[in-house]
Amino acid sequence: MAVVGESGSGKSTLGRCISGLLPINSGAIIYNDVELASSYKKRSREQLKAVQMIYQMADTALNPRHCIGDIIGRPLKFYSDLNGPRLQARTHDILNAVGLEPGKFFSRRPEELSGGQKQRVGIARALAADPAVIICDEITSALDQLVAEGILRLIDDLKNTFGLSYLFITHDLTVVQSIADDVLVLKAGHIVEYGERNNVFAPPCDQYVMQLVNSMPQMNPDWLDDLVRCGSTQSQA
Repeated sequence: MAVVGESGSGKSTLGRCISGLLPINSGAIIYNDVELASSYKKRSREQLKAVQMIYQMADTALNPRHCIGDIIGRPLKFYSDLNGPRLQARTHDILNAVGLEPGKFFSRRPEELSGGQKQRVGIARALAADPAVIICDEITSALDQLVAEGILRLIDDLKNTFGLSYLFITHDLTVVQSIADDVLVLKAGHIVEYGERNNVFAPPCDQYVMQLVNSMPQMNPDWLDDLVRCGSTQSQA
């Protein structure tokens, strides 16, 4: 499910409340018919395991003093009580799952990785808990377009492989169109629209939703044609 809205609409706040990182002022967080404590510190280990989070800024989300193997191994120790050879083998499996070769990345530190590789480590750390739900907080917004597309393909593959559900927080409606089944639209902390993706964006839709759609940048076809002609002329010269 994608959560969309303008900056300041409450998207990231919602994700942090669900994960227990921020307290809620009213209402309740219900998972599998059980109310979760507002703070993660008061949740059981099984409840913590069920809902994991991937952060927007991988640079600050990874401990620079730890190697990649230790970063992924920590949740494996905490949630699955793995140690020794079993811990290392499972860490290797997860690195392979996110497209990072264990022999090259296990002993590296975050500063040695590119932005896309750091985000893959963030995904691997969330996977290590064996969750049911992963909250993705603007996880492609700090990446260039090609790297972001690779991350989106990866999480789609992982969804099918591990049977995951995602709460995907984003302001990019093109991303929503490519990955979301359902969409929740927030404005000033309130839900203004919710439903299946095609129904939410199909006319006639909410005025605020239309504003979001109309704010998407559009490529000028004439400008693109001029660019193609310019490149063709230069190659002939």
